[in-house]
Parts: sequence; C-alpha cells; structure tokens
Amino acid sequence: MRWDGWCGRRHLGGAQDGRLSAAKAEVLAAAVLAKGRSPLYERDEAVLLRAAERLSNHEFAQAVRRWVHLADDELDNGEPAAAFARRGVSFARLASGNLRISGELDATGGAMVEAAFAAFDHPDPVDDDACPPRSMPQRRADFLAALAARVLADADGQAGAPTATVDVIIDVERLAAVPRGLHVATRPGPRRLRVQPG
Repeated sequence: MRWDGWCGRRHLGGAQDGRLSAAKAEVLAAAVLAKGRSPLYERDEAVLLRAAERLSNHEFAQAVRRWVHLADDELDNGEPAAAFARRGVSFARLASGNLRISGELDATGGAMVEAAFAAFDHPDPVDDDACPPRSMPQRRADFLAALAARVLADADGQAGAPTATVDVIIDVERLAAVPRGLHVATRPGPRRLRVQPG
C-alpha cells in the first residue's frame, strides 16, 4: 500500500493538510505497516508527527529508524512464534540505482547468515594504497552480492568449475590396482563404484 492510501485509512491529519510531506509519510508508512507495529504507532503517533514537523527529511528518517528499533524491542516479548512471524526483508531501489535492504531474520536464519559471512569474510590488507580496505558493512554487502551470484550460477548450472566423475564396474582384483591419489566412494548397487580425483 502506498503512503497516500495508508494516510487515507489512518486519517493522518498531518499528511492530508500538508504538514507532513509525501517523503516523510512514505517513511512512516513503510515503518508502521511492517511487522505489526500499528498498535504502537497509534500510541506514539502524536510524538512522531511532531518530530516530522520539526526535523528535516533525513533527520526524520533517522528518528523513525530509532523508533522502529524501540518498537521491535517492545514487540519482542520472548514468544518464539511472535519473533518468528516478524521475519522479513524489504528492498527499495534508490535514485542512484543502489538497492537499500532492511529487515529482520529469525534466530536460526540469522545464525546461519552470520556463520556463512564469517566463513566467507577476509578483511582487506591495510597497506594497499591503490585499493583502500573495505569497511565491515561494505564486506557484508559484497557477501550478499556474491551469495546472489552463486545462487544464479547454480540455477544456470554454472556454479564453479564442473567436477569430473567416472562410474565404473570393477572387480576386487582390479580395485586393488587403483592408482594412488584417487578417492574411491561406493555407490548403491553391487560392485558399483565412483572414482573421482582427490
């Protein structure tokens, strides 16, 4: 739902009489409509609208983000089902062409992402004048881009160099002569083996 439809339903006086700009109403709508924050917004509406009148667009967006964090902490009452239901990620395409990502993962999904990033991440050298080291947020952004590229490559059947495998039927005597340096793994079926480099 766009901000104008949301404002119409909420009877948001500040938006309808011009005191709340479209940009600020968009920020509010995106924050309130997600993850069941509407009840808390109804309680805090007057405070947020006063902030909207006082602050610049950038300052107001920062204030709303802070309110979102506080609201989510309040909503997180320790109930696992409620915490799981709040998972979600949103994408917003910016005028620059960049993609803004915001959201929340459940505990299990978040732990997997953190572990995957830890396995992927390698801080940049600090003595490379030609290429300044990336910040942690920049490395996380590059991790997500690399993860997306891998998923697309998998979908196209082009995920990295193909692994060569050979299926052979072999008797025990010949098996004893398999050259050193080859890994032999059994597969279902009588005397059906897979021999692959490694």
